[in-house]
Amino acid sequence: MAKTLLKQYNIPKKGATGAVDDAKQELLELAASLELEEQAEAKAESVDSTDNDDVDGWVDEAALLTDVEREDLQANVGPVCLVLVKLATKIIHSTTKLLPDWYRKLEEMQMALHLMPRVVSTRWNSTFNVIEFALEY
Repeated sequence: MAKTLLKQYNIPKKGATGAVDDAKQELLELAASLELEEQAEAKAESVDSTDNDDVDGWVDEAALLTDVEREDLQANVGPVCLVLVKLATKIIHSTTKLLPDWYRKLEEMQMALHLMPRVVSTRWNSTFNVIEFALEY
């Protein structure tokens, strides 16, 4: 069930059919640089990982939607996904401006020093981790 809900936040694959609008293109470009890093991390973690990615009984709710409903869903979810990817990218890659401010703000709020996790297509719960982090922090 959780995987079905989180699938709507997945970044579309580069070779996916259909027209790619400006927001999707921007999201793909931002995610491309992060994808290589995440693949390396996922590969390193997979050696030690004992995650159970059992998807028996999983139903893709988005596949049951009509084309109009699916487009409406993407129109509503797309901007949220774009903002989260942009935020994670800016914080992680801005070691001189945003990152120190981020750490300073976390210390002021007496919160643990963490970076926003990134979505990894090979990790079934990574989108959940990003959303959970955004809500908590």
